[in-house]
Amino acid sequence: MFTTTEVIKKGACGNIFMAKKLPILNGWQRLWVLLTSIYLALVIFASICILPISLDKSTIDSKISSLAIKKSLEYEYNVAINNNNDREILYSLRNLNKEVEHYKSDEFDSSLSDANIYKTIKKRYSGKIDFSALDKKYNRDVIELRWLQVKFIFGAFLWWSLPCIALYLLGIGVGWVLRGFKH
Repeated sequence: MFTTTEVIKKGACGNIFMAKKLPILNGWQRLWVLLTSIYLALVIFASICILPISLDKSTIDSKISSLAIKKSLEYEYNVAINNNNDREILYSLRNLNKEVEHYKSDEFDSSLSDANIYKTIKKRYSGKIDFSALDKKYNRDVIELRWLQVKFIFGAFLWWSLPCIALYLLGIGVGWVLRGFKH
């Protein structure tokens, strides 16, 4: 395991004292530190590469903005039906699905993020459409996102730490067996 070497030093006043060096790692431990460092880099790289898209807040914003667009278009359709305006009804039906793409196309305003689209629609239709269900869904999804992220990071930590601990224990076991053959 860890060994220390004691060194006798003579102080400036001629006093002799014992100083201890830092612990020295044996060969197995040095190999373990090297391998776990390399493995840590691989786990971090793999975690970044395979991070699920569902763990991104922009995905939640996109879903919420799409639901808000759909809700606003349904509102426009219902207004047209209530007004008994056949032309508005046909226009609403024809554009119900097409308008979702229009909101996100370059001709609308590509600089708008999904969160801003939602805010814009919510502002435009405030008092006409109840967005409380969407707000609750958004808040619930954000909280769920945080837990998914924590769970993913904890899982990545386990993928790194458990093999490292197993490798260290294996090294101790092999060293113990080798010392047994030497005696």
